[in-house]
Amino acid sequence: MIENEIRQMLSQPRDSNIENNLIKKLRKLDENYAYDLIKIVFWTNVSLGLMYSKRVLRNSNFFLEILNHGMHYADASIINLYLDCCISNLGFKKVALIIRDSKNTYPGGYKKALYWLPRHLPKDDIKSAKILSSFKDS
Repeated sequence: MIENEIRQMLSQPRDSNIENNLIKKLRKLDENYAYDLIKIVFWTNVSLGLMYSKRVLRNSNFFLEILNHGMHYADASIINLYLDCCISNLGFKKVALIIRDSKNTYPGGYKKALYWLPRHLPKDDIKSAKILSSFKDS
């Protein structure tokens, strides 16, 4: 039922009322099932899937998976949307450390994420700034 609504929504021009109603329905579902449904959106429209993830999901494991996917597959502009989505749930420091540790695993994603990461630095957060400056040393 809701899967059909999602597929129908994806085949039409965007409508914020339809999207908001679907988000409300997804929030009422078991989070694992909601994530499976969001993947349908994600594979059709990455930016919309990231927006749904940010608004529906709460389990940090899902965001770790999303960040891992972004580090592996995202292009230079879309990776910024991945960072925005994941930082909103995991926090800047955790995402920054994950990115730093992925330098050898995902060198392309590392470089792309490193370009955008300073734009997400929280103001007046000395610890986060130190983490970001540690990228220069690694």
